[in-house]
Amino acid sequence: NEDQGRYYFPAYEIMMDELRDYRFYEADLIHPNSIAEKYIFKRFEEAFFDENLQNFIVKWQKIKAEISHRPFNEKSESHQKFMKNLLQKLEDIASIVDVEKEKENLISRII
Repeated sequence: NEDQGRYYFPAYEIMMDELRDYRFYEADLIHPNSIAEKYIFKRFEEAFFDENLQNFIVKWQKIKAEISHRPFNEKSESHQKFMKNLLQKLEDIASIVDVEKEKENLISRII
């Protein structure tokens, strides 16, 4: 069967059937807004991402939020400890994904 291994994800149908309320559209009332995009992507994740990948995405989003954190005093002892813990989290996932740039950035900020 030539369709074997191919799947159709019903993003359009989800938008039309489940998210038909105007609150899910941009001001132009044509394009989906970020709430609709997140909802549809979540459904996509559930359909195509295994549990390991879903868990990794959650972990990576937390790490990214920590990386983007800007402290009041970057040289404080508590922030330096925070940075070292974050560096360890990057080390823990380094065998799964390339985090060299993130590690270099953190290392440059640790006193």
